[in-house]
Amino acid sequence: MTEKKNTKDFKRVWITLLLWLCGMLILHIVCRAFHVRINSNDMLISNLVTIIIALAINWLYTKEKIYFEWYGFKRIGWLLVFALIFVIAINAMFKTVPSATSLEISLSPFFWLFFILASATIPVIMFYAILMPAMIHNWQSSSNVILKSLILSSALFSVFEVFVLNNMYGGVLSTIYQLVAEFAFGLMCGLFYLRSVNIIVSIFFGFIETFCAVILAHIAPLFGNGIINIIFFLLFIYLVLKITLRPQNIKQIKKDFKLN
Repeated sequence: MTEKKNTKDFKRVWITLLLWLCGMLILHIVCRAFHVRINSNDMLISNLVTIIIALAINWLYTKEKIYFEWYGFKRIGWLLVFALIFVIAINAMFKTVPSATSLEISLSPFFWLFFILASATIPVIMFYAILMPAMIHNWQSSSNVILKSLILSSALFSVFEVFVLNNMYGGVLSTIYQLVAEFAFGLMCGLFYLRSVNIIVSIFFGFIETFCAVILAHIAPLFGNGIINIIFFLLFIYLVLKITLRPQNIKQIKKDFKLN
């Protein structure tokens, strides 16, 4: 009886992900059918529909509570330091050139506003407010479930951002760099949520990072020494995990997210 229940719980995370993909595929087909263009109004509508789909699936099936608690800055002290390092590094490592698309839409402040809000809100809510807690709660019998859930949700977030949104722009090496950099970014979002127990903190970090990217490098990205960039972010990821996921922090996270 117990084994059957665990099997069902294990599938819940993957079925949630499948439902998201089906919802986004249907939305994409509808947008194609109605010739939706890249402008502020259509982007606002499509993004609202995307987040409604994710929240509806969570309400009807996944059933994860989204937390809006706040326990002060002490818990996220180290994360604030790492967040500053990340934002500076990710923008310093980009080299950019104008692209036709960016020049066409760069004069639309509403487009960039919706782009920043969508980039900071939608994936953070999907992968960290819903999917990561679903992993933690449904797989809690597994050892090191918090670390595993954080890493897996960040990996899925990275793949979603690079392959779904960026479409492998720039070749193999730059794509690997993007995957590692987005993994580091997702890791920070996940840790901000786990430590603060408030999804707004993660969204705000995403907003700041995306805002800086738009201001400093909103045009099509090219990359310098991709291997050096990859090594830097791998070391960055190691330090973030080593310093922030200490045993006492893991214990507090289990208490905050009501693990048995």
